[in-house]
Amino acid sequence: MRGIPQGRHLQHLPPDFSIAEDAPPQASARENGLSEDLADPSCTVLGDGRSLPKLDLPPFSYDLQFGEVLGRGASGASVMRCVAVPPADGLGEPVPCAAKVLPLSSATFPDMVEDFGREVALMQTLKHPSLVGFIGARHIATSPCSDANEAYVLCIELFNAGDLDAIVRRRRQQGKPFGMAELGPILAQVAAGLAYLHSRGVLHRDLKASNVFLKSRPEAADGEMLDLPLWSFHAKLGDFGCCKVASRAQTPTQTPQWMAPEVVRQEGYGRQSDVWSFGALLYELLELGVPYGEEITLPQLEKELVAGRAPALSDRHGAETRVPSLVALMDACFALDPSDRPRAADLSSMLEAAGWLAQAPTCTVVGNRT
Repeated sequence: MRGIPQGRHLQHLPPDFSIAEDAPPQASARENGLSEDLADPSCTVLGDGRSLPKLDLPPFSYDLQFGEVLGRGASGASVMRCVAVPPADGLGEPVPCAAKVLPLSSATFPDMVEDFGREVALMQTLKHPSLVGFIGARHIATSPCSDANEAYVLCIELFNAGDLDAIVRRRRQQGKPFGMAELGPILAQVAAGLAYLHSRGVLHRDLKASNVFLKSRPEAADGEMLDLPLWSFHAKLGDFGCCKVASRAQTPTQTPQWMAPEVVRQEGYGRQSDVWSFGALLYELLELGVPYGEEITLPQLEKELVAGRAPALSDRHGAETRVPSLVALMDACFALDPSDRPRAADLSSMLEAAGWLAQAPTCTVVGNRT
């Protein structure tokens, strides 16, 4: 086993594992939403002579007006605030959105374009109130976030409260743990979204608080977003760049501390590996910190995961007193044998049986899309 790649910083680090020799073949270009002829001379040719794949994107005639940069991803794309404006002769209203922009520059490689195309193709097929909504995708002549001549843009639902990780960090600063009334609805929504993905044969492969996005409810009290209680928000699972069809997801891509032991051992990635990551998300919310801590080194983390040791709560007694059912649920997700873990559908059913319904708003309608 080659193990986790070495490095100092763990959080949000996508591991660069080699592909197992017995891994099944990857999806075809057509299955991934790509132009079939990726070597077509009409593809983008960069100044250094390299060519990039041509994506076959769905029709989307809205003009895009870009605002500030909201974040940057490891894939080379930037996320920007954006407004999708309908054509002058069309119907509809301007729609605020988040735009994932991949510039076609000398720093962009074919696999980055292919991953972007897979994400666009996948998001078109995913329609669930607990998943971030797809708005549209376009090829544009000039990148708004670099000096590249062209860029691909994926427009998705915009969230006014950011991600769950920011609130976890604020609560850690305040020393204010979450209670059941806050955690129940959020977890129910995330579990429902994950169960839907699994029902479609799709694995998320990077489930963590920073990939859970929040939108304040209309009835939420005024105030600093990060200081509002969690019941003030709707939560949706997002960032589908690492998603794969279950039969092809044999190589790990997620952030190390959220990985299941079988993934680090390179024994394959299945639905139950996502369930371990749901347990790691639960750990984040109970511990107000990342699994295994910020200071753990990669060799130490590899040793823990290969041995199948789950992260331990620093105040387990306090958590069991405050939210005993959620500690038990986390423990079930951390079962060493994947077959002993609950399914995502079971997680959703258990949370709903406890009275927490996965209710979240649908995405704003754009044209004939949601």
